[in-house]
Amino acid sequence: MSVESPALVQAVNWIDQLVVGPLAVSLAVIAVAITGLLMLRGHVPLEAAFRIVIGCFIIFGAPGIALGIMSAARNVTAPEVVSPSPNIAPITKPPATYDPYAGAATPVR
Repeated sequence: MSVESPALVQAVNWIDQLVVGPLAVSLAVIAVAITGLLMLRGHVPLEAAFRIVIGCFIIFGAPGIALGIMSAARNVTAPEVVSPSPNIAPITKPPATYDPYAGAATPVR
């Protein structure tokens, strides 16, 4: 079914306008303002206020987030395999009497 019904398209556009349109923006601004006032009075914990603000960012940023994920998924390439360089010096063990913490707790005189 590649043909879209005009009624279905109109319904989706109406829902889109309802969720991220001017009415939703005004309600989000009012919600954040009320949350801020309640936080100032000490009635709302900080975690709940962050949830409200981050929820607004996710709702209004959803189209951008989805585009970012979809473009990242299209540009995924296989990682490049890098072989180790043959010029790496061998790791040498320090002498048995070596103490890296010697003198660390003593004052410098």
